[in-house]
Amino acid sequence: MEQSEKPPARHEAGLLKQLNKLHKTGRHRSKRSISNDSRGKTMYSVKTITKQSHKLLAKVERRNQAKEKRKLQREKHLAEKRSRGGTDAAPFTVAMVSLTEGVDLHGCLDLLLTAYPNSRMVKSGSLQYLILENFQKRICFNLVPDCDLFALLEIAKVADFLLLVADVNEKFSRFAEHAFSCLCAQGLPNVLYALTGTEDLTLKKKNEAKGQLMKILSRRFPKLEKVYSFDTNADAQLVLRDITNQKVKRIKFRECRSNIVVDSFTPRPPAEEKAQAQNLALRGIVSGRPLSANSLIYLPNLGPYQIKYVKKLPDPYSVKPFKGQMEDEIDYPDEKQMQLQFEAEVDPMEGEQTWPTEAELKHAAKRAQDGGDDNNSEDDDFEDCESDVNSLLDQGDLVPEGAEIESSDDDNGMEDALSEFGGTSIADDSFSIIDQEAKLDDIAREKAARDDKHFPDEVDTPMSVMAKDRFQKYRGLQSFKHTPWDPKENLPSDFARIFTFENIDRVKKASLQVGAAVWAVGQPGTYVEIELVDVPVSYCNDIDKDKPLIVFSLLEHEQKMSVCNFYLTRHPASQNEVKSKDSLIFWTPLRTFSARPIFSEHTVGNKHKFERFFHHGSPVVASVICPITFGPCPVLVFQNNPDSEDVSTLVATGTLSSINPYRVVVKRSVLSGYPCKINKRYVVARYMFHSREDILWFKPVQLRTKWGRKGHIIEPLGTHGHMKCKFDSHLKSQDTIMMNLYKRVFPKCSYNPTVEEFGIDIPDSLIAASVKSFDI
Repeated sequence: MEQSEKPPARHEAGLLKQLNKLHKTGRHRSKRSISNDSRGKTMYSVKTITKQSHKLLAKVERRNQAKEKRKLQREKHLAEKRSRGGTDAAPFTVAMVSLTEGVDLHGCLDLLLTAYPNSRMVKSGSLQYLILENFQKRICFNLVPDCDLFALLEIAKVADFLLLVADVNEKFSRFAEHAFSCLCAQGLPNVLYALTGTEDLTLKKKNEAKGQLMKILSRRFPKLEKVYSFDTNADAQLVLRDITNQKVKRIKFRECRSNIVVDSFTPRPPAEEKAQAQNLALRGIVSGRPLSANSLIYLPNLGPYQIKYVKKLPDPYSVKPFKGQMEDEIDYPDEKQMQLQFEAEVDPMEGEQTWPTEAELKHAAKRAQDGGDDNNSEDDDFEDCESDVNSLLDQGDLVPEGAEIESSDDDNGMEDALSEFGGTSIADDSFSIIDQEAKLDDIAREKAARDDKHFPDEVDTPMSVMAKDRFQKYRGLQSFKHTPWDPKENLPSDFARIFTFENIDRVKKASLQVGAAVWAVGQPGTYVEIELVDVPVSYCNDIDKDKPLIVFSLLEHEQKMSVCNFYLTRHPASQNEVKSKDSLIFWTPLRTFSARPIFSEHTVGNKHKFERFFHHGSPVVASVICPITFGPCPVLVFQNNPDSEDVSTLVATGTLSSINPYRVVVKRSVLSGYPCKINKRYVVARYMFHSREDILWFKPVQLRTKWGRKGHIIEPLGTHGHMKCKFDSHLKSQDTIMMNLYKRVFPKCSYNPTVEEFGIDIPDSLIAASVKSFDI
């Protein structure tokens, strides 16, 4: 049989054949694919589809679009500037502050009133409204009392201008420099400077006085350009013209919330005579964002309250009074009203219940069919169990986890001594004993702060207690930076009552988008009356009519409790030692409260070292359990003076860093020992432990030295704390052996929204630098 011929072999590409890349059409379809899809139809041609998808514009058209956009933006800003201070907008708010002693602020206000013939003044409580019919503007003046930082910070929250007045014949105020530090940290509005008492001076002497004032203020305000004279009507006209025409500085924290400077209030009598709460009606002009009846209103020094209604009233400070004003409009809350939910609901059985087995399910079904008294007894048992769990939770709140262990620390021993003598009331003849004890406590605190600065986190191993019992909650870490630490591990019971957000930035963005509608009653510049529900009667009776009352509306979730972390730096004039867990006063634009924060390092890692003291030159992060405040939020921190309860000192300034309950703050305790025998890399160490059991217990923990050597424990020697160690290189005799132990700490729930008004303790260094006079 003849053999069939083989077909010719097919050529295959070799390894060196060039492979070209395919053509990439990008996001659009290629012309070939469009042609195949259209199948010759003209309405689906390549040119038509391409123009429709891209919507190409010519260069001239794009330029015209940008031009129109700039024009609309410019018209918007001009309309906003022209309407500011007018009838349809909130008035300019000016805080008048005296820089020198003996300045007559009421006389300066009378001079502004007589500057223009058609102006008039309307006084309401602590506010004085100046209506300028020539400019169709209105200005709200508030005279800040001398050396009253509390009132100055309150009015500076909403002030558009600060009018600083100095007298050429008086000394510079001791209070001014300290007030400037607080105002710069909180956020300065536009500042105007005026000089009085120059009517009898020549032009040369007047310019010299202005130059000296500019020299004094330029250290705090480097962009100072002009100082006004404030003696004649012409000078007052220049000041008023600058107030009404100057560009107002934008401050972020008050633009995203509604605020009202209350000019009058009326308590609504309760139905019962012995009732502890009543409604409170507040009246004023809305500023910032539109006010919604669904939002909460925060009363200073008290807390948030719900709104019963928002009512629009005729504006008594209008440029054209009772002309073109509509009838009263009322806005009531609906089902979207914010609730007064401060803490999360705690489920005592959460995390304890397991899935029942098949036998338990059959037994439960059988008992359900039988019925009878068994179900009632089972319910009674469950209620008893639930009450027992709640009582355990309450006991856990009163005595937090780890309190006994932490109270035995050396750095916490002084807190007990301070609390023992802090508020006692005994006979007059024993006051000297208390003063001596307080001085001894101050000396001990200063010594502890100095030791912590030179020997950070070093503690002595107790001889009366086993080290494994004393440091039973501590652990060793191979690397503080890289060793993982679960942020949800062993959380205290207080953290079950606070709120946690997965993405706080997204929550903040959503809260800012939720607001009053365009047609809401409480538009900016509208004179309204709001009625708050269930305000304590004692608070209504204590409201001072001669001091400004400023209320803010809260954004969504801002009434809920969480862990706020504040970035703080020490004030250079503060000399007091600030210890972690000390009672401090936090002043924010939205609320003022006292708490006991814990300090930690400001680092980028996932673990942050606990700081026992707040030292100068080292910024810290203070963690506090308090209501949420969306940033930007500046903060001032005051510390009560131990010599006087109603006097406080500014110790730190800063801002809100984050809202994160899972920020891991780790407390480090360093045990130290000394080498007594050295044989190259092998060392016999002592004084770190005092028993053989402790050495065996801490044997797995790594050792280090101050000179950078690393090692570990080999074995104990004897029964008195000697141990044999091995290091990675030769050890010097003057080196120190150390062991780092770590434990996570949490802030305690010590939030107190009620803070009494306090005076300011001005340091001597500021007094010497600020008391100056004009040598004319």
